[in-house]
Amino acid sequence: MKESDYVYRRGGLQILSVFMFLLGLFLINEGYKTPESVTHITGIIEMKTVTKEPDYGIKYNHGPTYTFVFKLNNLSEYLGIPLGTYKFAISGINYYNNLFQIGQPIEVYYDNNVFTKSKNLTCWIHKINYQGKTVYQVNEKKELIPGVVFLGMSFAAVGALFYLKRRFEREKYNLV
Repeated sequence: MKESDYVYRRGGLQILSVFMFLLGLFLINEGYKTPESVTHITGIIEMKTVTKEPDYGIKYNHGPTYTFVFKLNNLSEYLGIPLGTYKFAISGINYYNNLFQIGQPIEVYYDNNVFTKSKNLTCWIHKINYQGKTVYQVNEKKELIPGVVFLGMSFAAVGALFYLKRRFEREKYNLV
């Protein structure tokens, strides 16, 4: 193996391992968030509607994605509940449209970040209490497993770095 090949492969593996490590830490951090650890707001429903994200014609795309969007009187941005696609979304549209009434108080636990601020729509809702009942709650640990997988993959990339260095040194000094 030439030194230029070694340097090229080493750089790629280093970047990959750092990226996977940081992504794994981010996902694990997201996985440990609970409704009590995110932003909590209570307000009056001002507006409600359903938005339809376009179908971009991707081969395995299941059609347009629907989101139930509502706005509270004391919040400048919109909140959205992802409903899914096609027939799965129709039942959710009917359920939330009939359940939430304009002018009624609602309690929302949501997570706001850089991605949601740019669109003025937060779909990272953890829990919704309406009229004393929990009407929407997401699985709190769904990001935990991918986070652990990415951490493991980053450690495997570090192991590949050690193997690559050992192989390069053996070939450099003809210790094969």
